[in-house]
Amino acid sequence: MQKSKTHRKNDGRLGNHRVKWADRIKDEFISLASHQLRTPLSVIKWYSEILESDSLGELNPAQLAHLRQIKEYNQHLIDLVEGLLSVARIDQGKIVPAAQEVNVEVAIGHLLAKLGPAIKQKRLKLAFPKGHPVGSILMDPQVLDVVLQNLFTNAVDYSAEGGEFGYDLEANGLLVITVWDKGCGIPREEQSHLYEKFFRGSNARRMKPNGTGLGLYMVKMLVEAAGGAIGFESSEGKGTKFVVSLPYGLKKG
Repeated sequence: MQKSKTHRKNDGRLGNHRVKWADRIKDEFISLASHQLRTPLSVIKWYSEILESDSLGELNPAQLAHLRQIKEYNQHLIDLVEGLLSVARIDQGKIVPAAQEVNVEVAIGHLLAKLGPAIKQKRLKLAFPKGHPVGSILMDPQVLDVVLQNLFTNAVDYSAEGGEFGYDLEANGLLVITVWDKGCGIPREEQSHLYEKFFRGSNARRMKPNGTGLGLYMVKMLVEAAGGAIGFESSEGKGTKFVVSLPYGLKKG
């Protein structure tokens, strides 16, 4: 027997309610579980650093190698927990940006200083912008930091040793940030999934097994929440280019 339009409408509303309820329970569980994990993971990190410092006695090379593996996997779990917490806040609408004047060149300079050891270790060449300074924008500095950190870190992580990456800045009514690399690229058949939670390209997983797959999801959500847009071009084996456009909210300079 065919359902009436009223019944079908009610079924649809009930289905939407169930989906929203399930999503809310999932987000609350992730947030709760992540908070419970933060303390023990921080304690493991603290004790590992004490052991590595030799303050309790010098470790032999084999012990030191095992300790560094523990630190590496523990840091992966910390990154995952922080990513899950950030995603839960974004999904629940709990991130309320606090707009401040942020100088983009300065923010990128600080980030590149942090990435310096990884850039040096991989012997990467960095191409700097050749245009004019783009000045400051009105934006939450932590949001901008998350966006820049994910884009630049990906460029470093997925570049081959001795490779090249770089960035460009442009002011054309919007602030346009382009971050590119000549690394592994994204397989064409996987590109439609790039901004999905937990997605990682098959070749990216081979290069860096411990990634979380949350970074680009967060970047897209935060950029769009700031009134901007993000796009990319990629070719497997040739590299990837991300282009982020953000409203200024301030006069340049």
